Amino acid sequence: MPYWASTPQFWLSLVLAVAGCTGIILAGRGKVVGWVIGLAIQPVWAVFAIVSGGYGLLLTCLMYGTVYWINIVKWRKEVTAVGLTKHGHGEILPEPDETQKTASKDDGLLEDLAKENEDADR
Repeated sequence: MPYWASTPQFWLSLVLAVAGCTGIILAGRGKVVGWVIGLAIQPVWAVFAIVSGGYGLLLTCLMYGTVYWINIVKWRKEVTAVGLTKHGHGEILPEPDETQKTASKDDGLLEDLAKENEDADR
């Protein structure tokens, strides 16, 4: 085994990289916990940066941490606004039923909206 592979810094950076990728994968699947994992490992990356002398990583930790925090806040707002279906998936708009009014050419709503848009453009 090469010397660099036997150092604690190598293994710590590998574990942190795997944790970060796991967080990104989960976030890509729509799970807010992915952003939480990414944010949670940033202090460990900061300690690693200081111990290993890679001070440039501190700026990276700050940038990544900011992105993770913004996405946690944004996604939490979206989840509470969207709600969950019985299967646990987000649903932005409810399924239309007979009691909901829908726009069609017959009721003239589309024409009224088009006229309002033309007036607003002037």
